[in-house]
Amino acid sequence: MNSSRPIGDAGTSLKSPHIISPASNAAQATRFEHDGGEKTEPRIAPLPVATNDACPISVSLLEVGDLDEARELWLDLQARSRHSFFNSWGWIGCWLSQLPVAIRPQLLVAENASGIVGLAFVGRKRLRRGGIIRSNARFLHETGDPLYDSLTIEHNGLLADRDCEAAVHHGIVDFLNSQCRDWDELMLSGIDSNSSLARVVQNERAGGRLLLLKQSPCYVVDLDELRNSGKDFCSSLGSSTRASVRKSIRLYEERGALTLQQPRDVSEALQFFEELKALHGKSWESRGDSGAFAHDWLDGFHRNLIAARFPHREIQLLRVQAGDHLIGLLYNFALDGRISFYQSGFQYEENAKLKPGLVCHTLAIDFNREQGAHAYDFLAGDGQYKRSLGREAAAVQWFVLQRNRWRFRVEDLLRAARARLRHLRTPAKPATEP
Repeated sequence: MNSSRPIGDAGTSLKSPHIISPASNAAQATRFEHDGGEKTEPRIAPLPVATNDACPISVSLLEVGDLDEARELWLDLQARSRHSFFNSWGWIGCWLSQLPVAIRPQLLVAENASGIVGLAFVGRKRLRRGGIIRSNARFLHETGDPLYDSLTIEHNGLLADRDCEAAVHHGIVDFLNSQCRDWDELMLSGIDSNSSLARVVQNERAGGRLLLLKQSPCYVVDLDELRNSGKDFCSSLGSSTRASVRKSIRLYEERGALTLQQPRDVSEALQFFEELKALHGKSWESRGDSGAFAHDWLDGFHRNLIAARFPHREIQLLRVQAGDHLIGLLYNFALDGRISFYQSGFQYEENAKLKPGLVCHTLAIDFNREQGAHAYDFLAGDGQYKRSLGREAAAVQWFVLQRNRWRFRVEDLLRAARARLRHLRTPAKPATEP
């Protein structure tokens, strides 16, 4: 994530999405940008069930009344799955507990003869774009509400038993296409381009079309490789970046020794978070934005997430100082040796040779290398600092799977007409003399 995502309007239209053919490789695709009442069920109540005949997996869609029961199911499967922090109960459970009950997503459950092998929460919302295009949409681990979805989930996917992961993906996608008929669009946000889910969705669309709304590179530092090299992180950087980092460190050290500090308990972690928010907000306000924590709901989500997961060592808040001078703070997630950089707050100064972000990340990467972590993930984004510090990995993608509906053909025509009108209104460049 690592940048403020402005909270948009659910009615915003998509701009020139890329239609992916079943045979295309999304990892090689061009990058594109895009601009009910309260539930009272005391327990999980089943809805329609579908069975995948090619693979003995049955899928059902359930209403969730009891989060404790959902938690037990999720944690049991989580222990048997490959998953990111964003698909762990640490993130999912906090998200569900903070959402209004009226918009709580339903639970997809995939089972085989041995028990539950796949789980996912699917939101639903009636969308309207351009004032006339209406659509019933489903969302993977999102709600369709721009506020709640501005958390920006990444490395998203289905929670699947590692022993039958592909079969689970096929079974759930087949169920959504053939049995769950209440949607016109299925939104899949923050999916890894090289994942099994991405491949299945690209090839199984039941006559619909898959649009790539957005694709973002992801940069990662391989901490195992760095540790095996015997070098510190700065020594592994390219000459220009290395010189910039070392120069900045020398300037900071004139104020005192560089230190990297961790909170000792939840109370101190929340104090670090408040310091980070102040720096983060100041930086974004100077650019005309409010930052990632400005809304009370977002602030409350992260405070609850920190309080719940810091004791489990899944939250990493790091503060970097030069003597008594604060340089910056990092807010990372940690799971199974993977450190994911989520947000930051830096003390920017007029001296352009001071690089608080580069210095904070350099110290954090060396710290995590020494702690035995395997990877330092900058998450989605193409910032220069990410390109300078990390190595490009699989892209993160935002898809929408659309059923064959006349309204989407109308939307295509309207989009093309608007583009044509903009082109006609653009003044022609004066001809240059030979």
